[in-house]
Amino acid sequence: MKKYIRFGVVAFCIGLAPLSAYADEPFTIEVPSNCTVTDTADVEHTFPQDDSPSDYLGICMLEAAKAAGLITFTLTNDLNFGLYIQSVNDIEPGATEYWAIWQNSVMAACGIGCLPVAQGDTLSFILTDWVTNAESTMIALRANLLAPPPPRSGGGGGGGGIPSSQLNIANALAYLTSTQHEDGSFDSPMLSDWAALAFAATDSGEAKEKLRAYMLTATPPLSSVTDYERHAMALAALAINPYADTPVDYIAPIVNSFDGKQIGDPSLDNDDIFALFPLLSVGYSTNDPLIQKTTAFILSRQRQNGSWNESVDMTAAAIQALVQVRILPDVSLALIRAEGYLRKEQPREAIPGSSFSMSWVRQAISALSWTPSGWTPNSFTREDHLAGLQQSDGGVEPESSGTQTRVWATAYAIPAALGKPWPWLLQSFMRPSEERGSTKASRSNVKQIATTSTKSAFPVAVVASTTPVESVVAVESQGLKPKVKERFSPSPRMPVLIDNQMAAVANAPTDGFFSRLWSSIAAFFSNLL
Repeated sequence: MKKYIRFGVVAFCIGLAPLSAYADEPFTIEVPSNCTVTDTADVEHTFPQDDSPSDYLGICMLEAAKAAGLITFTLTNDLNFGLYIQSVNDIEPGATEYWAIWQNSVMAACGIGCLPVAQGDTLSFILTDWVTNAESTMIALRANLLAPPPPRSGGGGGGGGIPSSQLNIANALAYLTSTQHEDGSFDSPMLSDWAALAFAATDSGEAKEKLRAYMLTATPPLSSVTDYERHAMALAALAINPYADTPVDYIAPIVNSFDGKQIGDPSLDNDDIFALFPLLSVGYSTNDPLIQKTTAFILSRQRQNGSWNESVDMTAAAIQALVQVRILPDVSLALIRAEGYLRKEQPREAIPGSSFSMSWVRQAISALSWTPSGWTPNSFTREDHLAGLQQSDGGVEPESSGTQTRVWATAYAIPAALGKPWPWLLQSFMRPSEERGSTKASRSNVKQIATTSTKSAFPVAVVASTTPVESVVAVESQGLKPKVKERFSPSPRMPVLIDNQMAAVANAPTDGFFSRLWSSIAAFFSNLL
């Protein structure tokens, strides 16, 4: 209990330090898709686990660095907190210190045991004093390559968060591939984009490479900001830099639509929600005013019942977006309220038998595995509707729905069944300099996006299963011995919410105190609805 109280104090006292103070270039390493670590009690823990959010985890990056002789560490398995880092390179925290985890220059949103990493991600472990806010030793680890995961069985499922589905992934991929055009595209830019996210969720072989080759040179007709957001997500999912690898800079139109408070149409929030996905994968972070203000606008649009737009779809999308910025003020409370809305037995917009809402909600539930939340079965999870709607040809939704509808539904269902929310599908890219970005935009003659998107460009819910409507959208220690950085005086810091800070230092198990606390809070909000 002493350790628990200490972490609670940390949550209120520690703030955010700019990682520019630690500018040494990290070494890199290949991150394995699985690993086994041993805690201080000599108990082995194998990752990924059934509820792990990804095949590639920070804990396996750490173990790979140890195997390479670059770093040593010890892990303690606490009854309430699960695995957390006890020491790094034989440095034990003092009475008021702990090893803080940062990911890509922002405080990590999950403990080391559940922290997903993508290619190019940097994890920094900083010895931090929670009384003075002083920071000293830092070990920086960068994921250079992601080792291919072991082959999956044809039955699908596994490899992601909760809940799992019995959707046959191999058959679903085969169906998508059967509808792919010779040039690698699908029937429309929208379908090509969603297929890219499906292919990114699992190994799809030649079909994925054909689509990637197509997208490297294609210039699809895009008009609304949500078109650019969706396409930028698809590019990042296929490891294509949306700044520089294509004829057009697809990030500039999104950024240019920011009016100082929000992105795109001020009367809509879907363009703000979906902006967070590509922007946070291309160098923007919670330190950027654009992200902070866009997040604040999204929070301002949440309804009293915890939903966005009284829509299951948009609430599920908002959850997936906001888990990435949980460090910002009021986001954690918004997530609790949104979870409470989805926990209801029959949310108003739920459409029995439709895979579209089901897919997005299952991804949102998986995204909530960042929290110590244990999902109680309800209308979304009691029965496996995704698998139930898969047809004999592998496609999702009845054959009478038409090919385009079924391609769309199948592309949604694959990452949902694997428990992989959108943020975990996108590769990370560095943000270019402002000068380079301006040059690129000028050379590509990027059109200015009008900020008057209409609701028809991005409706918030699927109306019927037969006529869907689009819901658009490392490793380095500084040598074998860590360098001790010069301590500096703490500056005014952004407040950190308690659950985020605790997640940054420990991965709370589902049967611990915080699981019960979190579930009680979520249930409270659910009962208010």
